[in-house]
Amino acid sequence: MIVKNIRTDHINPGLTDYEVNLLQLIEKCTNGCQFNINKTGTKLIFKPGIIDCNEGLMIEHSCHLGRNISYYLEVVCILAVFGKTELNLLLTGNTDDLQDQSVDSFSRSFNYLMG
Repeated sequence: MIVKNIRTDHINPGLTDYEVNLLQLIEKCTNGCQFNINKTGTKLIFKPGIIDCNEGLMIEHSCHLGRNISYYLEVVCILAVFGKTELNLLLTGNTDDLQDQSVDSFSRSFNYLMG
């Protein structure tokens, strides 16, 4: 998958630091996933891998402080549903901000959906 012209008309074009951080987490949760970002951050080449959840081994990730941990969980929990093994994940970072839902709110709503 190729994504071009990422925020090219913005004052700060390209991917944000927290978006790159999310891609790094996805890379840790998969086997064979690759992403390449050009120097300006305005072009992303993404090759998905197999969702193996690191074969059940612990994955540790430090989330960018620009976004709440629930920003990361929204993506990773959906990936984990399709994983070949159980996902063991330790995320560190911001747990509350004005942009994303709280971790408690995410936990309750996701558990309800999956229950």
